[in-house]
Amino acid sequence: MDNLTERDTANNCIEILIAENNRTQAEQLRLLLEEHGYKVTATANGKQALEAAQAQMPWLIISDIVMPEMNGYELCKAIKSDKALKHIPIILVTTLSDPQDVISGLECGADNFICKPYEDCYLLSRIDYLLINGQMRKNQKMQIEMEIDLGGQKHFMTAERQQILDLLISTYEQATHINSKLRQREYELAKSNLILNGLHRIAEGLNQALSEQEVVEIALERVMEIPGVEYGWIYLRKGDTNFRLAATRNLPVTLLIPEILNENCNCCRRLTSERIKEAANAFTCETCGRLGERDTNKLHSHARMPLWMGDCMIGLMNLAGSRNRLYNEEELKVLHTVGNQVAVALERARLHGHLEQLAKERTLALTLEVKERKRIQGVQARLVAIIETTPDLVVTITPDGGMLYANQTGLHILGLKKDDDLSRKSLHGSFPEWMGKRVMDEGIPHAIRYGVWSGESTVLSYDGREIPFLQVIIAHKNPDGSVQYLSTIGRDITQLKADKARIIRLNRLYSLLSGINTAIVHALKLDEFFIEACRIAIELGKFIFAWIGIFDEKTLKITSIAKAGNDDGYLAQINFTATADDSSNCRSIAEAIAKAMPFTCNNIATDECAQTWRSPALKRGYRAVAALPLTLGKRPVGAFVFYSSEIDVFNKEEMALLAEMAKDISFSLDHTEKEKWINYAANCDAVTGVAQRINTRKP
Repeated sequence: MDNLTERDTANNCIEILIAENNRTQAEQLRLLLEEHGYKVTATANGKQALEAAQAQMPWLIISDIVMPEMNGYELCKAIKSDKALKHIPIILVTTLSDPQDVISGLECGADNFICKPYEDCYLLSRIDYLLINGQMRKNQKMQIEMEIDLGGQKHFMTAERQQILDLLISTYEQATHINSKLRQREYELAKSNLILNGLHRIAEGLNQALSEQEVVEIALERVMEIPGVEYGWIYLRKGDTNFRLAATRNLPVTLLIPEILNENCNCCRRLTSERIKEAANAFTCETCGRLGERDTNKLHSHARMPLWMGDCMIGLMNLAGSRNRLYNEEELKVLHTVGNQVAVALERARLHGHLEQLAKERTLALTLEVKERKRIQGVQARLVAIIETTPDLVVTITPDGGMLYANQTGLHILGLKKDDDLSRKSLHGSFPEWMGKRVMDEGIPHAIRYGVWSGESTVLSYDGREIPFLQVIIAHKNPDGSVQYLSTIGRDITQLKADKARIIRLNRLYSLLSGINTAIVHALKLDEFFIEACRIAIELGKFIFAWIGIFDEKTLKITSIAKAGNDDGYLAQINFTATADDSSNCRSIAEAIAKAMPFTCNNIATDECAQTWRSPALKRGYRAVAALPLTLGKRPVGAFVFYSSEIDVFNKEEMALLAEMAKDISFSLDHTEKEKWINYAANCDAVTGVAQRINTRKP
């Protein structure tokens, strides 16, 4: 070893045997002894130790008592029973928790006791004692017999006088040492109790302080109760670099002179420049030095506690005890804790000082916030009222189509109730399959990407009807750009489309009417006029098929004389007569012409009157039919028949235009073309005799 003393060097030939089953304690003891020059042999139990002693006689044995196979007492008794080994001093390591330990030590012949935990220097002194006095003990071997009464039990033993004396002295020494430690511990506990009570009193007082001044006054008042504290003063920070004296306690009158305490001392300057946060002793203090100029019993030093709150230094607390007394590390830790408590209390007091203003500001802010919320709620209520009463469908959905909200119109169209759980509904099911695919593949992705999508769509109503809608989808996004929800607004354009179709049809009919009137004026021959009229009905009126027939009052039959459009043999299959014995006739049209009344069938597929001719009509794309009588005077002489590829086209307004057209033709026949019509009719069908009757009958 590098730092061996002369004594340690002399120990190089001395071997000590250790019996300790705890490997950690054995290693610690071995290192201690080797550091002081001893040779060490370590064993794990009494049996191994006995074998080691018999193999190589040690100078001294240190043995634990509690060990496996052979304990410390058994090892000691075995050593002392061996004539070759009995002179070896044995130190037993024990707790001395039971008086029986001493009796057991006497009975087995132990030379010394040492208590766990032991101090290194004490163990080394015991070893030195036993080794130094070993030679003298060899010449003073004298056994004595004694009877000991312990705990009501008698113990009779024979032991060497020196062994008994050494063992009892070591036992007494250990007891005295323990007792000294106990007294020291009692003193430390009492002091700790005073400190804890002082800290509790400080915390209790600081919790009641509401202002900065109350905090510093109470802090200095209560800190005087901590042992070792007799004087104190506190600076609080003023601005970035200056401090102000806030409070003092128990200071000498000479130290209270304004020019001494009110100026920033070196302690304050160091706080700001070096950002000191720990409590420390101030060995040389300008303030105490100035005091010394006026007071021979000057205060040389004190402890300084920086008052920090987070990264903000708010002040400095200085405390001092008896003259020239410095605080140890533990005391500085306590004072540092006090400084932390004072800093927290100061910050709390400052917050409390601003509390009323903050409360007023917050109250005003809350009042304004409540007012604004009410305004927003009012606006929202009006918007909700508008949304709930609008005839448009308004629905909010999740990005995957789940429903979140639907207004009254939406609920009605979709066949839902107000108390239905919309979270279980999906807007996708409200579209026909083809439209739902378009919305999912086109509408929603476009809205998410660009914010909005609009287009014409179709919605399935609760009764299965397809309702055309003009739809808008709006994406509502979170601040991070993710989609929060989607809203869709749809307007039922069924009536709009119907009105648009009606306007288109009316425009066609007006064109038809204008074209017919033009043809009436310019036609030179009736057959040319009738053919032109049918052509105009197809091209301008956009009918699928049109024809003109002559009516025979006797046979109640209508014979086609002009046609245009998609006939495909239809007129050849149908008899337009009112006779009841012909299953292939179309009595409805014939009877309407015979009675000079317009006839309409707006849905050939369902109207009972079209039962006999429905199949050939539908086969050719006819969906609705209207027949307009042509008159000569007041007698029906023919009919102008129109077929449409759409249902429900011959409404009141359109029939009025068609009737006006028929009147124009009839007027032309009656006033300007009567002779032409008579001759034309005679040439058209001499067989039927229609022309003869028209010629002989006066209008």
